[in-house]
Amino acid sequence: MEGREEDRNSEGQGATGSGLTLFPFVQVTPRYILWFTVVMIVLSIAVLTNSAVHYFRAGWTLYQAVFNTFRDISTSIPVVAGGVALALNSRRIWMSIATYFEQKTEELKKKQRAEVHAEWRAWNERRLQAEARGEPFDEPVPGDKE
Repeated sequence: MEGREEDRNSEGQGATGSGLTLFPFVQVTPRYILWFTVVMIVLSIAVLTNSAVHYFRAGWTLYQAVFNTFRDISTSIPVVAGGVALALNSRRIWMSIATYFEQKTEELKKKQRAEVHAEWRAWNERRLQAEARGEPFDEPVPGDKE
């Protein structure tokens, strides 16, 4: 456990900075993707073997058993390939989402700053006009309004 703590910095990334923290308990690193891929391959082989053995025990030849096994799973191959592609690209996808939200947050901050500056400029203009006319100016500063 001590070694795992040393591998992470304060941002939840691996020692190489290649990790991406999706949730407090899931960190996507190249090692994570490798293990996910290995587990998926092993499970796929187990399912294929189980299906082929089932057909083989039913009296089919080995060729027929393997052929029918692949025929049975052929419709799911694109789904599995898509899942593997998604798993391998999940870091890019999450980074794209994070970048999008960071950009939107920055745009919102800029807009809010512009509104605050406009409010202060208008207040200052009214103050200067009142000063030029020699009138008292008792309007509170922006932000003190309730």
